[in-house]
Amino acid sequence: MSNLRPTVLVVLTVVFATTALGLAMVPGCGARWTPPGYHERWDLKGKHEGLPCESCHPVGEPLAVLPTACASCHEPDRPANHYEGDCIECHDENGWDGATPDHSFFPLVDRHDIACVQCHGDFSQDLDPTCSSCHESERPTNHFPTLDCAGCHTPTRWGDAHVAHDFFPLTNSHDRDCADCHGTSGDFTGLDPTCSSCHEPERPAGHFAGECDRCHDTTRWEDASFDHSEYFPIPHRGVGTCTSCHPAGYQTFVCTDCHEHNRTNTDEHHKEVRDYSYDSAACLRCHPDGRH
Repeated sequence: MSNLRPTVLVVLTVVFATTALGLAMVPGCGARWTPPGYHERWDLKGKHEGLPCESCHPVGEPLAVLPTACASCHEPDRPANHYEGDCIECHDENGWDGATPDHSFFPLVDRHDIACVQCHGDFSQDLDPTCSSCHESERPTNHFPTLDCAGCHTPTRWGDAHVAHDFFPLTNSHDRDCADCHGTSGDFTGLDPTCSSCHEPERPAGHFAGECDRCHDTTRWEDASFDHSEYFPIPHRGVGTCTSCHPAGYQTFVCTDCHEHNRTNTDEHHKEVRDYSYDSAACLRCHPDGRH
């Protein structure tokens, strides 16, 4: 036995030295021996795990360091006109299926959570991320022709449109379908935001000629509330509604309907008032606060 030991040591030394120096690779070597730490710079995981060395390193050639870009091995696997970037941008080592590209620049949520080829086809060109680049054919006639869909719609469905209508809040009675104000032609060009542009036909004869929102809100007509302090203090005794003082419309007012013209209640009280006159304008001039 002692005579064999030098021979065994020499053989082992040659094998280790030859392999470590990368002089040549023996077929099937990976099944018997893997150099410690050799693949630290490129992990053999997923589909690459367990492959024999000769799958990547040619038999009989030096064990040179190979490029790590996917395409260096897999370029023949790339479909015609496929995305030309590196495979690892979308794929991992577990297989071609289940590609997960970083699509944060255009989130693939709701109706956009679809197969790549439904938008990219053969990946031969980059796509325009604006909605109209895909959906222009679905735009109704004259429907906001200059705006992109994202101004009102989300990726959920067309019916969930929500426009930033802060310039004219759609509250209470104004919370309704777009077509109720903009019509059904789809022409959503700007409308006049003044109340009378829509509600003039609802104005009663002789009604106050100003804008509706001076008295009314968007709940209902009956909830009118007007700041009367700059004209005459309200409430005033005996006054129940606006028409109590404005029976013929809000351009005129009357005091004499409540304050009757008689000797006891009016003439007697004003006998020492110079230029006394029994008419509403005179009443307001002398009694702007409604008091004696």
